[in-house]
Formats: sequence, structure tokens, C-alpha cells
Amino acid sequence: MVTGKLSTSLNPVQKISLIDIAKSAIEKYVLSINLRIDGLSFIVQNEQTEAIHMEYFEWLNVKDWTKTKENLAELISEHELLKLDFVNVQIYIQSTESFLVPDAVFSKPDLKPLYKTYFGIDNHNIFTQRMENPNAYMVFGLNQDVAQIIIFKWKNLIWNHCSYFYINNCINRGNENQEVFVKLQSNYFESVAFENRKLNSHNYFEFSNAEEFLFNLLSYIRQIGFDIEKMHLHLEGKITTASTLHQLVKKYIPNLHFESHKSEKSEDTFHELIQSVNYAHR
Repeated sequence: MVTGKLSTSLNPVQKISLIDIAKSAIEKYVLSINLRIDGLSFIVQNEQTEAIHMEYFEWLNVKDWTKTKENLAELISEHELLKLDFVNVQIYIQSTESFLVPDAVFSKPDLKPLYKTYFGIDNHNIFTQRMENPNAYMVFGLNQDVAQIIIFKWKNLIWNHCSYFYINNCINRGNENQEVFVKLQSNYFESVAFENRKLNSHNYFEFSNAEEFLFNLLSYIRQIGFDIEKMHLHLEGKITTASTLHQLVKKYIPNLHFESHKSEKSEDTFHELIQSVNYAHR
């Protein structure tokens, strides 16, 4: 249960609690946090890797990390579970600040200036994850003030980026000559394109309405040289089949697949269950 000290705006949108957590034996549990600029979800797993407690928070109209930092600091200091000193903590960053660097040109000393060149940002902590297919590193960052709150709170951390897992998941699902996988978030979508089951590109595009989404999507497809009549588009995330956006895409993409990917990771499963909440209107 969330304590009364939390702001009303930080009450969870969704909460599932199956078993009480033994706070005196917190070392037995794994805490996984999915963090993004406009909210977070977290899951606690027991020694059998079973999900026993899950919560989802969403703060509306937040577009910079300053407010995220304030909300995260309050949750960590006041939430009855997040204020505990978990020994095993996994952090999953969901953001557009990531890119792939092939093995052949990967160099850790170059990452900070490269990141600034890509995004014009120099106040982010930089992290990496090694990919096997393609042979590359996922490079991503997080606002350093937000990162320091997490680092100060929990010592044994593993940093992940959600796109790392999304790309791998798409690789495992692809079976057509030309395929584009698209996952919608609140104000942007992520795209992963494959040609003959080889990664063609990975991008993020911002949008504010269905028409802008369609324009960016069609421009992207033309840019990578795919045939709109023959390619397959897989659509998922914060969208419903009843939405204007989905109906609009159907008019232009003949081979459209609406789906929710199956994940073996409990934190992904929980996050997927609530992706389309409040997004039927767009």
C-alpha cells in the first residue's frame, strides 16, 4: 500500500499485489523498474522469479526530466516498497536517446562526444548493452540527476534500455522479406525495419496526432526503400484497434498486423497489459 505521505498525483494508475513482501528479508527479492520521462512501472519478484507486486505510475504532460527527477525522488523516499534497500535492482530506460554502434567502430572514450553529437545533450550518464544480432552496442543515456538518485539509493544496479529487448524480440518474430515493427508510446513511436531478416534500421519519431504519425511512418518507409504494397507492418503499444490512428493506417498499409508481443520477462508483460489505457481516442 502506498503511504499517505505521497502526493495525490503519485498514486499508482495500476496496482497488483499478490503476496506480502517480507521487508526484513529484502535481499531475497529482485526489483525491476521501467523508467521513462512521463512515468514508471515497477515489479518485485521473489526467489522463484515470480512477480508478486506490480505498480504503474503515469504523470501527464511531463516533457522534461526535471519533474521526473522530483517525482522519482519522492517515490523513492516515501513509497513503502521503493524506499527499501533492495540488493538486486534492474533499471529499464524507456526513451528515444539511444543508438546502435557497430562492433568495428565501438570505442568507450568516444561515446560521450558521440552522444552529444546525436542528441545535443551533455548532462546524461551514458550506458551500453552488447547485442549479438546485429553485432553492435546499444548506447543510451539518462539525465545525470535522475541517474544519481537511483545510483545513490541502490548499489547493485544493472542498466538496460527497453529498445534493446524490443529489437531482439522483433528479430525473433520476423519472417517476411520486408517488415517494419512499430511500437507507439505517448508522443513518439519506435520503428525497427528488417529486410530478408537482417536489421535495416532502428529509429524514433515524434508525433502529436494520427495524421502526423501516418506522415512520419510513410516517409520512413519510403526512405528505407520498402514497397508499401508488399511489406508487412506490425503495430503495437499505446493504441487500440478502435482508434482513429489505427483506422487511418489500415487505409494505406495493406499488410497490417495489430499485435501485442509475447515476452518471457514479467516486467514487460505487466507493462504491456496497460499500454493501451486511455489511448483509444487518438
